[in-house]
Amino acid sequence: MVIDKAQPLVDAPPPSYESHPGLAAASSSTASSSVKPPLEAPPISRCNFLNIGRPHNKIEGSYVVDPNFQMAEELLAPMTDDERVAGRRANLRLESAHGKVKTDVWVLDSNAMTVDGDDKSPSNWLYFYAPHSSADVRIHDLGNLPCRIEVITTHSTARLQLPRDFVGLLTIQRKHGSVEGLSPDRVTTISEVDGLMKCFVGDISLLNGQPQWKGHKLEIRSTHGSVKLKFGGVDAESETAKKLTKENKGGVKWSWWPALGFVDKDD
Repeated sequence: MVIDKAQPLVDAPPPSYESHPGLAAASSSTASSSVKPPLEAPPISRCNFLNIGRPHNKIEGSYVVDPNFQMAEELLAPMTDDERVAGRRANLRLESAHGKVKTDVWVLDSNAMTVDGDDKSPSNWLYFYAPHSSADVRIHDLGNLPCRIEVITTHSTARLQLPRDFVGLLTIQRKHGSVEGLSPDRVTTISEVDGLMKCFVGDISLLNGQPQWKGHKLEIRSTHGSVKLKFGGVDAESETAKKLTKENKGGVKWSWWPALGFVDKDD
């Protein structure tokens, strides 16, 4: 299967976030914005509960996560330790012990609905791990469910692009590296002690009176590397569109399991 290079990548309307108050606020706050909607997901196969782990090689590609897509348990990789503790699988898990992780990710809307005050309400989970190399993760859309995002590096840079309407908790754990992109008009620092920063992205008044935040949660860990955070917009999405168009020329090499939506590019 190849991507038709003649098919244009067009803008999609902002997703609906009516299932959760924090997500609804994010959608409302950007409805009147002049910023372009997130880049539409490319026409590649959808995936869910996809786990790719490589000891020495890089992971590079585009992934469209469909939370509605279910498969037989016997087809999935064994659950990791943290998944067993959580009692669930990550919707997308990319791990490269000695190579870089570089990816574009879209999460589609779910048919499930969240319920305020219900700890077992559905949510999504994205996990990216590159302890000895860099992680470059561009998330263009998070769908209509709260999402837990983890980006972990140890000795190199963690770069993360979030949707321009992202609202949620941000935790950054570091020891020696710098942090870039925490614009005070978008990010509020709640605390910073012993290299652990706790922040909120968006209108912090959404936390007022809330015993527990039920919306998006982002955790970045980069012990000896820097953290670079940015948000999608006209320039960021245009850059990604050009990148995908360039990659699609002449077709795309697919992995041995294309039904899961993994694109494997030649080095």
